[in-house]
Amino acid sequence: YYFLIYKKSIVNTNVNNLNVNANASITNKPKELPKNHAITDEERKQFGYSDKLEVEVRYAYDKDGNVVSYFAITKDNRPKDTDGDGLSDEDEAKYKTDPKNTDTDGDTLGDGNEVNGLGVDLIKTDPAKADTDGDGLTDWEEFALYKTDPLKKDTDGDGFTDKEELDRGYNPLGPGKITDPNLLEILKTMKK
Repeated sequence: YYFLIYKKSIVNTNVNNLNVNANASITNKPKELPKNHAITDEERKQFGYSDKLEVEVRYAYDKDGNVVSYFAITKDNRPKDTDGDGLSDEDEAKYKTDPKNTDTDGDTLGDGNEVNGLGVDLIKTDPAKADTDGDGLTDWEEFALYKTDPLKKDTDGDGFTDKEELDRGYNPLGPGKITDPNLLEILKTMKK
């Protein structure tokens, strides 16, 4: 269930049929969005991916019978997400990912993160491929370890793939050799 809290004074004696509208008004008419209204992504999230919203409204009255506070509880109408990775089972079919596996390609980045964007940069990788750009490094290695672009084989554009540079001890983010001993140790361990 979602909790919707609205701040608006209302008085209505027919409390059994009150409905919360998309614009936060409350009426005693059944709620349906107008047929010519294109639902925005934000509204779709709020309405549980449906044009209709089941609502239960609870009230508190003052001694004069005026409503002083109320809140609405809506049924969770979101599409099924069997593995809980942030992609509905329907979206999993669209992206050819496994609805029972949070990380279909096994690159340690969840399918939902890959489709919806990684971090603040919103890099969208392919959830069905461990190595979206095909440079020999998994998307996770590029994103979490090396800070290279998992969508470009050659992040710094020098003509060598990110993996070729790393294998030779060069920095895939720019000119020069890698001098960080911790990163060199990680590279040696990964080559074994």
